[in-house]
Amino acid sequence: MAETQTFTARNRRVDYQDGPFIPAPVSRFAGAELKAAPAPVPSTPPRPFGDLSTTPASEIVRIAELETKGRPNPGRRRHAVQRTFAFLEKTPGTTWQERWEASGFNSEGA
Repeated sequence: MAETQTFTARNRRVDYQDGPFIPAPVSRFAGAELKAAPAPVPSTPPRPFGDLSTTPASEIVRIAELETKGRPNPGRRRHAVQRTFAFLEKTPGTTWQERWEASGFNSEGA
């Protein structure tokens, strides 16, 4: 006579007679992978200052000064922007994004 086992619905044991349990794939789409891709370039430039990707650093510092008027410590922000862009000007690249990535600031934990 076969051995009888009783379990609760919460704790049910299953004997796998055909081999070990193999979980189902996480995705129902076989071979599906998430691949990162650059964001598409917008058809209209960002506002209110437009595309600043190749704007000289001095102009970006001027814009940062306009945006910090009336806020606490505007000099600290201006100084931080100046130092950041002075460093990025020394890195290779044609846009600020390329220079940011080449500088290593874009890496995890930087």
